[in-house]
Amino acid sequence: MRKKIALSLAAALLAGSVPGWADSAPTAPDRAPAVRSSVDRAVAQLMHDEANPAMAPVASAEQGAGPALSGAERRDLEQRHAALKKDPVARGGGSAAMILVGTALSIGASVYLIHELNKNNNTQATAH
Repeated sequence: MRKKIALSLAAALLAGSVPGWADSAPTAPDRAPAVRSSVDRAVAQLMHDEANPAMAPVASAEQGAGPALSGAERRDLEQRHAALKKDPVARGGGSAAMILVGTALSIGASVYLIHELNKNNNTQATAH
């Protein structure tokens, strides 16, 4: 029975790596150069703005940035930002926690299943 379980697990893991079942759709063009040049332009602009703070663009209500925030709105916004900094899910720690929980649950379910199968096999062997 253990061999059957091991073989089925190995087959399930290896089935996704079979080249014949790979997606044969044409791949999207490589966008890495465009992204790289965009990042380079952003870094160059940032360096220019830091070197010349008087030349840096300033957002204002006249430029379409929206109306200025009131004092209560600004405090509310600062409280929300502070809460997001404390929230592990907002910081990205939630995905790692979910991976760990999922892994623990799958291992626990596998151990339980193997235990139950062994118990059933032992009772069947003694019944004969």
